[in-house]
Parts: sequence; C-alpha cells; structure tokens
Amino acid sequence: QVYNKCEDFYAVVRDGRVPEHDVLLTNPPYSGDHVEQLLRFCRSNGKPFLLLMPNYFCAKDFYEEALGGAAMAKKVLYLCP
Repeated sequence: QVYNKCEDFYAVVRDGRVPEHDVLLTNPPYSGDHVEQLLRFCRSNGKPFLLLMPNYFCAKDFYEEALGGAAMAKKVLYLCP
C-alpha cells in the first residue's frame, strides 16, 4: 500500500503520526535544511530508504553525522546514472 498524502512531513514526524511502512521513498526538496532533517529521520526510523537527490549531499558537513557517523554513512549504497 502506498501512502502519498499532501501534508507536512515534519509535522507528521513531530506529532508521532508516521504511518506504518516498510520503506521510505522520496525526492526531497534540496533547499534549506530539508535533506539534513530527512537523513536524521531516516537514521532514527530504522527502515530502508530510497532518496532521489544529487550526490553532492554526501560531501556536505552534516552528512555523516546525520546518518550516525562515518561508519554508517559508508554503508549507504549510491546508484548513479
């Protein structure tokens, strides 16, 4: 079952209303701190995730820490065209 509602993702997380799911698939906005917040959620969520975003985010200062450190960040699989 796909959950695709037009709602504020951060409000859903903050309110503890994240629906039951097996995997998170999203194409997040690249502006502001959206990617950093999303990576932190993915780490704490404990579920597989697929994120469609430019590879330059893995060079950002927040990247490794948001995923739980260098060891965890190295476990992420990247697919590039």
